[in-house]
Amino acid sequence: MTPKKAPIYPLDAFSDVSFKGNPAAVSLMPTNLDYDLYLTFVKEMNISETAFIEEKSVREFKLRWFTPKHEELAIQAFHIISIF
Repeated sequence: MTPKKAPIYPLDAFSDVSFKGNPAAVSLMPTNLDYDLYLTFVKEMNISETAFIEEKSVREFKLRWFTPKHEELAIQAFHIISIF
């Protein structure tokens, strides 16, 4: 399954100032897609870190965090959840 559209939120982690801090992207899309699809998406974004967040139920989210080379877990993605 490949999503047709996925909202993408660029952000500067650890900073309140645009273009400062660590650049990252967060996408709200399913988290059960093929591993290689996420890597392709991340490489296309050309940002060192990208999080994929899926809302499973009210106040329950699943997170997958990728660099262009592999999947990681990181806390920075929860920043985007906190502003909704």
